[in-house]
Amino acid sequence: MKEVFVEYMALPAIKDGVASFYSSFEDNKCVEPAKDYVSGRCHTVGEELDELAISVGFMTLQQFQEIHGVNSLNTYGYQLSIAVGRALLGKGIVLNIDGEDVLFRCNQNKFYLWPKSKREYLYLEEKVQSF
Repeated sequence: MKEVFVEYMALPAIKDGVASFYSSFEDNKCVEPAKDYVSGRCHTVGEELDELAISVGFMTLQQFQEIHGVNSLNTYGYQLSIAVGRALLGKGIVLNIDGEDVLFRCNQNKFYLWPKSKREYLYLEEKVQSF
C-alpha cells in the first residue's frame, strides 16, 4: 500500500464532500495520488467525506447540523480537522483513490487545522496550539 505524508487538510466545498490533503499547509497543490474534481484535484467527494468523518470517530455533516444548526459549516470543518488530525498523527487513514488504497499519515509531530487562517495545529500529544 502506498504511504503519503501530509500535514494539512483543506475543505474547499464541505457541502459537496470535498477534502484535499497537503504535504505542507503552505502548498498550493494537494498530494498525489488524488481524484479529479470540477475545480481541481481532491481526495474525497460527496459521501466520502461523511465516510472519512465516521472512520475517525466523528459525525457526518447532517448529524452535526442537526445539533448545531445549518449555519455551522465552518465549525464542522474545524472540528472534523481535529478528528482527522488525531487519526493522521496516530495510525493514519486509508482512503481509496481511484481503486488504489493509500495510507495517509503525518510525518511530523503536528497537523495544521482547517482553516489555516486560524493558525492552529495539533501536536502529537493531541493539544491544539497557535502559531
